[in-house]
Amino acid sequence: MADKTDGILDRVGKVQQPQLADFFSEIVSGSPPDTSKWYLVEDNDASVTVNVWTDETIQLLNVAGTGAADNAIARTTNLIVFGKKHKNPEDETTEVELTVRFLIKCADNTGEYAVGLASAISVPTADQYDSGTIHAAGLHCDNDTVRTVTDDGTTLEATDVSAQVTQAAYHLIKIVLTSTDTKFYIDGTLRATHSTRVPLGSFFFMNATKNTNGVTTSLKMPFVIIDSKY
Repeated sequence: MADKTDGILDRVGKVQQPQLADFFSEIVSGSPPDTSKWYLVEDNDASVTVNVWTDETIQLLNVAGTGAADNAIARTTNLIVFGKKHKNPEDETTEVELTVRFLIKCADNTGEYAVGLASAISVPTADQYDSGTIHAAGLHCDNDTVRTVTDDGTTLEATDVSAQVTQAAYHLIKIVLTSTDTKFYIDGTLRATHSTRVPLGSFFFMNATKNTNGVTTSLKMPFVIIDSKY
């Protein structure tokens, strides 16, 4: 969904774009996400639900189960296509830019989660997101270490942002992807620029949790905004 303003939030959790609600599901606390918008994987006790805050803000709640093999994945059903160049009638050399914004909170960073763009060929579980074998751009957290990651399908590039993405607090993440680099902004500040490994192709937006290090990971995401431009 296109972002029409730089002022995304007027306060934490309050979205200035009411139409974003349609990207999730019905406004019913604890309801399953709309499967026309989200494809779900819920292994064993893992679950993905939609909840409503007191201010009527919708959030996607992704919770890994209680067993080590429990995965919860929610990814968009619609593809996001990204390439090195798009033909612009005014300037054929202009490169496309893809921007993804989302708000997240993890209850305990000792667990494991991944959130961001992932290759449409193979949407990973949380523990596969930093494997260096898929096209991806996003955040990966495992055992109190949070990293920005980009992957061109062969090798991973990562930056530790654990000090900026703390547990039990909401953080606004912005990822700006071009054909030459990927920039990661956390709460309005540029924290990492990756230029060695640039993912390309078709993506899904996804978030995933896994029961790792004995922690049932709970990840909340009130909104996601996806915008592309020449």
